[in-house]
Amino acid sequence: EVQPNEAMDHTPQETIARKASVQMATTLADMEQEERMNRDNEAVEWQESERRANQRRASKMLDAEQRRRVAELSNEEEAVKKERRSSQSKAISDMEKSVRSAS
Repeated sequence: EVQPNEAMDHTPQETIARKASVQMATTLADMEQEERMNRDNEAVEWQESERRANQRRASKMLDAEQRRRVAELSNEEEAVKKERRSSQSKAISDMEKSVRSAS
């Protein structure tokens, strides 16, 4: 027994309306998918932008820390030099006193 073709169960107007509905639903689904993909792409771009901003902030913080350490070491070196000069001056002064008292 031959089954009747589904299209034959509908009038031409119903068939056209059904095809138009399927096409419309397909187009809407495609548009929704494209919109989701655009949102996903925007999210990825935003995350990448945030990652780059975090890298810049981290780099700036590390640079600032390095500058602070260099300044700290420089201050320590300067303090050591002053201490050395002071010690040398005191040693010279002590030797001069010793020479004077011996004469």
